[in-house]
Amino acid sequence: MELREFFGRIDPRAFTERFLSLLPGETGADPNEFKRRATEAQGAMPLLHELARQQQEAVNKQARHRITMLAVGMMTLHALAEDMRYEW
Repeated sequence: MELREFFGRIDPRAFTERFLSLLPGETGADPNEFKRRATEAQGAMPLLHELARQQQEAVNKQARHRITMLAVGMMTLHALAEDMRYEW
């Protein structure tokens, strides 16, 4: 599937719902579950590994929050691709 087709198939409501479902603060999910999902997605999206490194080096809470939101957005795309039966 080409990227254009992939992005064309993403329903904005589904993206938002999946995005929120990945946030431990929104769902009360165990933060370790978030880490597990992020580690799983890193195999397909090496950018997540770099974001994790940047988050550890971030000097303030605001920077960590921005990096977390970017990572969750990337993880959301990964999850939606899997929902569409994309195989990595």
